[in-house]
Amino acid sequence: MSWRAVFERLLTRRWPLVLGLMGLWALALVGGARVPMDPSIERMHPFGDAAKADFDRYRSTFPGEDTQAFVIAEGPRVFTPEGLSTLAQLEDALRALPRVRHVVGPASVRKTDDLLFPVESRASPDLLKKALEEARQDPLMRMLVHPTRELAVVQVALVPGSGAERLISERDFTSAAQAVLERHASPELHLTLTGAPAVRATLARMIEEDMGRLLPLALLVILGLVAFAYRDAWAVVASAGTLVASWVWMVGAMGWLQVPLGILTSFSPIVVLVVSLTDTVHVLSDLEERRRSGTEYRQALIETMASAAGPCLATELVIAAGFVSMGLIGLTAVYEFGLATALGVVLAWVANMLMLPWMLLLRPNKATVSARPQSSEARTRPLDAMLRWVERQTVTHPRRVLAVAGAVALLSVLSLTRLQREFRVFDDLRADSPLAAELTYAQEALGGLVPLAIFLEPEGSASHSVLEPEAMAFQSKVDAFLAAIPEHPPVVSLPRMLAPVNAALWGDGLLVETEEANATAVGKLARYQPLDTVLAENRRAAGVVALLPNLGAARMQEVVESAQAFVTKEVPPGYRASVTGNVAMTAHVTGMLTRGLLQSFAAALGVSFLAFFLVLRSAKLALIGLVPNVLPVGVLFGAMAVLGIHLKPSTVLIASMALVIADDDTLQYLVRYKRRFLALRAEGASEPHRKAALETLHECGRAMIVTSAAVAGGFLLLQFSRFEGLANLGLLTGLTLWAAGLADAFLSPVLLMTFKPRLGPAPQDVSGE
Repeated sequence: MSWRAVFERLLTRRWPLVLGLMGLWALALVGGARVPMDPSIERMHPFGDAAKADFDRYRSTFPGEDTQAFVIAEGPRVFTPEGLSTLAQLEDALRALPRVRHVVGPASVRKTDDLLFPVESRASPDLLKKALEEARQDPLMRMLVHPTRELAVVQVALVPGSGAERLISERDFTSAAQAVLERHASPELHLTLTGAPAVRATLARMIEEDMGRLLPLALLVILGLVAFAYRDAWAVVASAGTLVASWVWMVGAMGWLQVPLGILTSFSPIVVLVVSLTDTVHVLSDLEERRRSGTEYRQALIETMASAAGPCLATELVIAAGFVSMGLIGLTAVYEFGLATALGVVLAWVANMLMLPWMLLLRPNKATVSARPQSSEARTRPLDAMLRWVERQTVTHPRRVLAVAGAVALLSVLSLTRLQREFRVFDDLRADSPLAAELTYAQEALGGLVPLAIFLEPEGSASHSVLEPEAMAFQSKVDAFLAAIPEHPPVVSLPRMLAPVNAALWGDGLLVETEEANATAVGKLARYQPLDTVLAENRRAAGVVALLPNLGAARMQEVVESAQAFVTKEVPPGYRASVTGNVAMTAHVTGMLTRGLLQSFAAALGVSFLAFFLVLRSAKLALIGLVPNVLPVGVLFGAMAVLGIHLKPSTVLIASMALVIADDDTLQYLVRYKRRFLALRAEGASEPHRKAALETLHECGRAMIVTSAAVAGGFLLLQFSRFEGLANLGLLTGLTLWAAGLADAFLSPVLLMTFKPRLGPAPQDVSGE
């Protein structure tokens, strides 16, 4: 069945179309309610490699490592009787919150035989001062009592969870904990909540705020451009309905496939909006041309949809395949972004083929809209003037156009040498954001926030316990090694925690350390101190954890490599030691970026060429089509070098994304060019390449200008995001796609007129008519 027959049936018998749309909307709304949210740092980790397997095994062994929240209390009277009393009340209030399993702070923490600050010290300034001096000299208490500042820390461990349940409980806890802090804070006591659960909850709120602000803004800007281009209220209404359908249907698909909403995937709806608009604009432009010629409205709409369906489907499949190829970068968040956007792009085509014609059919006074050619010309005069100027440049100055393209290509190659890789754990936050300021303060107060873990476990099927003397000696060495790092991070390990217990139990009498003696000490310590961050429940795995500052990529790599060399040398026989945690994973991700960029871009390039070749049936025409899309990627690299924007997970995907989105207008242009060229050659016209290139530019040039402006404008709106990574992504993608629009308009006709690709003797009807 031809596309024409399909749309004649759909637009003549509207009830099947209406029922189909109702079904799609129902599925989308149900799926949208199921979309999980996961803004965690771990989404930026790779998938399917050994480093990720080590990290996942470590996290499953020590689920408590990721559930630690911290309340930082700072003020001149923290370590006074009144201050400790306030801290005790604060700790009790935090214990009463839901999902809290353990709270420990200066007011409640115990040494082996008494409280850190004994009850009698809280009534005597001298005794309190002495207890504070002892606490500041105790390495085990560094995480609770700052060695120099009037600063105390309360640690809160939440019940481990996963998925949506974890995020909901963390958001509930964060909200309740903030209320507790507000009640206990005073002008002399500053309280700050931080730690992984609180950070995730804050990131989730920021993502929701971003989407609530940026999506409506993008929709308004895009519709404003449609209104400017067509000066037709009903075209704006139909475009709005189609764009909203594309957006909602994509979110519904994410829900059904359980693709989580994170920092990158929150950006997918904007990509889908701008990609959907390209199809919408081509339909509206073609419909307007047919109306100008006097074709009856319904017939013009049927012809327009039949003509657009094939090329639009081809371009959307190319774009979707390009986004799926982002999985080659190897990062979970980028893969999920590519998958969500690919689904959205295909559904955007469905919306343009179903929702858009249905809404256009609802236009009132359809009988009168086709009889105003002069008015239509007046409304599009600015775009037509711009298009005529472009045509003049391509005809009169083709060498100038090629020279500019060559200069851009040369500069892009040179700019690649200045491109740098840099990725920090909290890299996507704006420097002036409240969360960034809070993390900087917490990092200074705690000594670090990003964990580097040495994970010790038996090798293979061995049944060793990490309480054996050899394993405990190794953990002690690792503790000392990490504590000696120049950043002097706080370190938590089982030997460090057991040292005072062993001293109390055995004094100087423990001449030979044994597994049984260590087990006795662990049993005593576990009565009042959770050990699930350093010792597995079955006692067959241990972790030594250092909290490091948010280091740069080079320093992170140095730390991880030195730790790896140390544990490889020192690990006892029968055991396996892995360097993991977010520091190690971030260093690993940084090392993957260049390879991932090249693999993803090469895949997108291959997909684009294959799609162009299959649709156009000409290798030469496919190669010509790639040039105006690849060249703007050089603009991308140049802009990154000039603006000092580094290669990181949020920017590594831009080259592939810009290439496949830019394919849309190029393929639309070349499909129409080939059709027009074959028709002219069949008529025996002279210079068919030149005439076809210019006539096709005149036919779809206005749509190309509008879509380029709308796509670039939609991405540039990300400058208003609360995440610096998304703002940079939007800026670079917007500039790249605007350059791609210019390359399509100027370079494509010049290349076609210069190289005159040989095409087949028979017209190629890609629309399926």
